[in-house]
Order: sequence, then C-alpha cells, then structure tokens
Amino acid sequence: MLWLKSPLKLFFLIFILTGLVLRFYNLNYDNLWFDETATFWVSDPSINFSEVVSRNIETEGSLFIYDFLVYFFNKLVGYDSNNIRIYSAIFGTLSIIVFFFLSKNILKSHNACFVSTSLFSLNVYLIKYSHEGRMYSFLIFICLLSIFSIIKILKKEKQKKNFSKYLFFFFIFQTIASVTFPFAVIIAGSFLFILFLKFFFDEKNLTLFLIALVYLIFILFLYYFCLKYIVLFNYEFTSWIVNPEIKFFTNFYFSSFFGSRLLGIIHFLILIGLIIKFRKLILYNLNEKTFLIYLIFFTYLIPTVFSYLFFPVIHERYIIFVLIPILILLSHLVFEINNVKLKNFFIILLLGMNFFNHFFESNFKQFYEGRPRYKPSFDEAIKYIENTDTKNYTFFFKSDPKHDNYLKPLFHYVDHIVTKKNLSLKGETFQNFLVSEEKKIWLISMSFPFWPYENVINKNNLKLVKKINFPSLQIIKLKK
Repeated sequence: MLWLKSPLKLFFLIFILTGLVLRFYNLNYDNLWFDETATFWVSDPSINFSEVVSRNIETEGSLFIYDFLVYFFNKLVGYDSNNIRIYSAIFGTLSIIVFFFLSKNILKSHNACFVSTSLFSLNVYLIKYSHEGRMYSFLIFICLLSIFSIIKILKKEKQKKNFSKYLFFFFIFQTIASVTFPFAVIIAGSFLFILFLKFFFDEKNLTLFLIALVYLIFILFLYYFCLKYIVLFNYEFTSWIVNPEIKFFTNFYFSSFFGSRLLGIIHFLILIGLIIKFRKLILYNLNEKTFLIYLIFFTYLIPTVFSYLFFPVIHERYIIFVLIPILILLSHLVFEINNVKLKNFFIILLLGMNFFNHFFESNFKQFYEGRPRYKPSFDEAIKYIENTDTKNYTFFFKSDPKHDNYLKPLFHYVDHIVTKKNLSLKGETFQNFLVSEEKKIWLISMSFPFWPYENVINKNNLKLVKKINFPSLQIIKLKK
C-alpha cells in the first residue's frame, strides 16, 4: 500500500470516488425534464430506425446519432425512463478514465495528472450532465477519445514514428463526435490549424496537413449537403437562444462550469494569468499544449462570431467539451510554477474549491436532508389526479403548428408513468377535449416551454375550478 502513502495520491483516490458516487447517487430522484422526454420518445425501441430519425427531426436540437445509440441500448436492456440517465452516468464515469489517460499523455508529472483528473471528476457541471438524459455526457466521452487520438498523432509525429493507427482512430471518433453535435467539428479545425502552423514554420509533414484538410472539408460538406435540413429544421426549436450579453465576456461561462460566479471568475483569472505568464512556453513550441490553447480559442470564437453574424447558436452546454482543455491546461500551468509554496497554494485552492463547493450544493446535502426538486414532479401530479373524480389530463401550447410536436414526447412520457403505475388516467389533446362530451379535465402545465393559459381558458369559455402547485409544475382543473 505504498501508493497510498502519498497524500496527493490518497486525495486523488478520494476525489475520484466522490465524483463517481455523485454521478450515480439519486440519479432518478427527479422526473424527466422536457428535453429528456424528447430523448425518451425518440429512442422508443418499438419503432424502426427511419422513425427514430423522423422523431429526432421533429423534436430535437441535435443530430440523431445519440438518440440511435440510446435506441439500441433500450432494445438490449429494456425500455424504461430511468435508463436514459443511467446511460449518461456511465458515459460520465468512462470519461473520467479516458481523461486520466489523456492527461497522462500530455502532462509531465503523475501529480499533475492526478490533479487534472480530480478536477474533472469533481466538476459540478460535468456531474450535472451525467444526471441528464441527454447527449452531453456522451459528447464529452467521444470528444475525449478524439482529442486523445490527436495528442497521440502529434506525439508520434514529433518522434517521427508511424501514426496511421491513431489517425484511423481520429477519423472514427471525430466523425462520431461531429455528427453527435456540430460544434465538435471545432476539434478537427483546431487540429488542422496546429498542423498548418507546424508546416508553415517547420516546413514538414505536408501530407498529414493535407489529410486533415481533406477530412475537415469532407465533414463540412457532409453538414452542408446531407445534414443541412436537419440543422435548419431544428433551429426552429432552439430559437430561445440569444446572443451573449456583456457579462459573458467577463467569464466565458466559467460561472456555470464551476458552480458560481465567484468560483468561475477565480478559475478564469488563474487560467488567464498562467497563460500570460507562460505564453512563450505554450504558444511558441507548437506542441500538444498549444493545440489545447487553440482549441479553447476557436471553441469560443467560432460560435460567438457565427451568432452575431447569422443567428444565435452559442450556449454553455453546446461547448461543454471546452472543459477538457481548460482543466488540463490549468493543471499543467500550475505545475510549471517554480515557487513550491505558490504552486502548492494553487493546487490546494483548485482542489479545495471544487471539492468543498459540493457542500454548498445539493450534491452533498442530499445525503442528510431532502433534496430540492428542480424538474416537473409528474409522479406527484399524476398520483393526485388519480385520486380525484376526473381521470383525463391534457397539455396545450401557444397557437403555433411548430410547437404541436412538443406534445408527443410529453404524452408519451406521462403515459409511460401511468402504465408503469397501473393507473387509469387517460391523456388527450386540448382540442379533442373541447369537442368531446367530457365536462372536466386536468391541464398539466410547466413553467417552460408552456405559455400562460388564462387567455385560452377565457377564449373557449372554460372555467378554472382548481389549481394545484407541484415543484416546477401545476395542474389546473378545467370545466366546460
């Protein structure tokens, strides 16, 4: 057990175990949020693949690759709403392992690798999306594999060794990442840029640069000609995104990434300060650390410029993979500090902030007190409705044909809960209720993406009988 005698390695083990536990504990405490119900609906294993693609186009803001993966998993292990979050937690766990080996291939010392992996494991934002039945945890995982392949290529190129195996892996992982979410193509673009700089200044390896260039053109061609209709169609469902405000340029989503504005600014200032201090070390050597710098730069630059020139597309979770280079560079640059006391201060500060921050979040509080519910409590609402004399429920949306597609995942998910609990509730569209013989119905309403319903009630001469509040959800009893 000599390994455990090193304090940093012992803390590393504690931090990794903490990250693993927090990714799985109380995973399905909340019901699914709207976006998650869309994933659940699209990945129904009773439908065929073409229907998966069709449903994805109707409701999703991302491409179909992750929905098809979940669809395949559901065929194997069974169709249950709880499973889609388990998949995310598993990918979140696998990402810790891949991140460790990625750090090991970039950072000089094992201690730096332990620190970076601990920061990754403890990161509140990554834990949050390991609890989300969406594609972001998988996106991090597959982007890690793509970046790992790039680092191996750069190292093999420096050693003048054969890199064809890793180039093949790069093509596979980067293509999967790019068709999981379009912004992942920035990784390939950053790789091409560093190869261009290496060729321009060192006048070597034109072949590798041309291969990467042809590959990037292929991916962009694929987006423009084959996937354009999906991306443009789905823009209708992400029109809530707005261009970044001024405060975005003060921390670049670090407040969200690290749990609070204070912690975000501290991490941001440490990273910027260290980049400035060691700028010659990382900007002029054209190595794997330089690639990480340009990956951060282009991940922020390209979506931001596109948002201002065309339409808003940038959002914190859409560039979640930028945490990979941020955390590795933070660890790398801290260990470049020569002053031992100052170096240890920053190590303790970074690890301490990311560990003890969980005590102020519900992550640790959930072990000894009730955890707040942030997502709609469908279970509680359905249980309440079941015990009343009115068994029918409905949803409605703003009068817009585009938003009718939102109804399908919600009805599907609630019907799944009703069937699972062997209840007698029945859902129907609001329009069907208006022309049916039924006199009463329960309206299920969430704070988003639903709109105020008073005008619709008055317009259709309905009477509001009762309103019951649940976490992030209301049920309203209506009478003709």
